[in-house]
Amino acid sequence: RNRNVVIAHCHLYDNHGVGLLLDKLNLHQVNVTNCHISYNDQGGIVVRDSEIRNLQIGTCDIEGNMSPDSEPTANILIDARTSSVREVAIVGCTLQHNHSSPDSANIRCIGRSAEENQKIGHMTISDNVLSDVAVNVHLKYCRGVIITGNTFWKGFAQNLLVEDSSDIVVGPN
Repeated sequence: RNRNVVIAHCHLYDNHGVGLLLDKLNLHQVNVTNCHISYNDQGGIVVRDSEIRNLQIGTCDIEGNMSPDSEPTANILIDARTSSVREVAIVGCTLQHNHSSPDSANIRCIGRSAEENQKIGHMTISDNVLSDVAVNVHLKYCRGVIITGNTFWKGFAQNLLVEDSSDIVVGPN
């Protein structure tokens, strides 16, 4: 279990793959701050097959990180179907674009199953600006998520889609 990763002041722009890929990691304390992560075809920040505790994403501009020609993805995609990601804060970011990509999302978190929804959660999504995608926030098989203080518009299918999740608190947005 490695610790204390800081990714700050980066400009990850116009890549054919993922902007920032956290794949097959075992980390404690990852901070992604003050970055511009835009126009990457297969996702902005993508977490897969990783055991991560304390992931903070803050004050970033994350936009247009999906292509109509790629598999559905998100500006922030946390995929914990085979792993676990807990203690997450997504705060103070601008997340937007690309509604023309199929099944696009600004924030998508997918856990293992409804029976094992503790594999992703203990999460705060707060004070973000979210717009111009199919779904602004999509939670599937998550537990313990607070969504408050965000500005939502142009979620062309839904602003908030919660599936088979528990202990979800939605405050004023």
